Amino acid sequence: MRAGAWLLTSGCVLAFATTAARAQTTIADAAANPQQTSVAANIANICPRLGTAGGSAGTLPADEQDLFDRCNGVVTLANRGDLDEAAGALGQIAAEEVLAQESVVNGTLAPQTRALAARLSALSGRAGAGQIAARDDGRQRREPIYLASTEPVQITQNGASLETESGIGLFVTGDYNFGNADATDLEAGFDFDDISITAGGDYRLTDTVVLGAAGGYSNTEIDFDDDAGTLDGDGYTLSVYGIWNPTPQAGVSTYASFGQVDYTSRRRLAFTDANGTIDRTAEGDTDADQYEVTGSAYYDFVAGAWTYGPTLHLSYLRTEIDGFTEEGAQGLNLTFEDQAAESVQTWLGAAVSRTFSTGFGVTVLQARAQWIHEFADDSRTVDVRYAADPFTDSPTITLTTEDPDRNRGRIGAGASFVFPGGASGFLDAETIVGHTDVESYTVTAGLRFTF
Repeated sequence: MRAGAWLLTSGCVLAFATTAARAQTTIADAAANPQQTSVAANIANICPRLGTAGGSAGTLPADEQDLFDRCNGVVTLANRGDLDEAAGALGQIAAEEVLAQESVVNGTLAPQTRALAARLSALSGRAGAGQIAARDDGRQRREPIYLASTEPVQITQNGASLETESGIGLFVTGDYNFGNADATDLEAGFDFDDISITAGGDYRLTDTVVLGAAGGYSNTEIDFDDDAGTLDGDGYTLSVYGIWNPTPQAGVSTYASFGQVDYTSRRRLAFTDANGTIDRTAEGDTDADQYEVTGSAYYDFVAGAWTYGPTLHLSYLRTEIDGFTEEGAQGLNLTFEDQAAESVQTWLGAAVSRTFSTGFGVTVLQARAQWIHEFADDSRTVDVRYAADPFTDSPTITLTTEDPDRNRGRIGAGASFVFPGGASGFLDAETIVGHTDVESYTVTAGLRFTF
């Protein structure tokens, strides 16, 4: 009897071990990308333990029981060979959409710092929509439309300033952007649009130095492909800036910005596992801080009505996103750890412009090209856990972002117009080149008035 009992017990243990090993392997085989592989490893670890703790008998607390039912449903799909269905369920609960958080922060704050860049371009006297750099956030940005200003635009003609600004200057700019990002193996695809308004003032300390400050508000909305959810952000920015023009041909400018974004994520989970059909929305709220310092320098050579020369820009950016826990998806709610990302970019470019004096004012035609290199923004990881997971030693779910493009470029052309009485405007077209998974083209018009 003892020998028979031993053999029976050993056989059960062996059968259980074999089944568990087979389940883990099958789940791993069902995973279609690294995000799903990490989720599969987590499920393979916690699901048997949840079952032993009471999940199989239906006696766990509500969210833990739901987590067991869901992971058991995915495991069952994989075990019976429905790998496509299992991969679809893993994709739904992998939370790839939340990797766009950094994009929300950048998309919310970038238009405001871009407004500063355009303001510095106007103060520098450079032609076109603006050649002082605002950092490249991986998404095409429109140049701001000038809504109002207290002083005339400064345009360089034959190396001299056509009009000289003095005293206090005030400006207000509005910015609207839209576009899309393609889905990749690691990140979900989405459409985006954002709108912002920035206002500021500056004071000309000397003939060559201007200092100023600005504040702004932005709203960004991201809609994920296949109705997978949304990310919305409201951002507020405070900035200081300055420019030094030692000669009419040369200039150095800088700005420093601090921004805070409050955003809401809505992640839809709609799939069918072996235990039923799920259609839920996991919602999360958190904050993010962003710090940016950018410096630019340029030099213009003048040959008659032609102006041409190099531009150089250096930018540092740090983004910090607070951790948070989702609500509304029962056992599938996730807890996200704090996140941080850094970026260091250089822009090396050149611009050429031609000034024409006409009967109705001054026209400046301009073309430019810039090579952008990213030094520091490596692929990053985001660690998450199921909020209902009671085990402190379960494997962390690790989500990994795509590697950034180290090199890309911008090319653009524009025309500026200064009319009698101080009114002015510009037309500009720009595109990003060499950017993986992103195509973007922009045509922009701007107006500026003197009070």
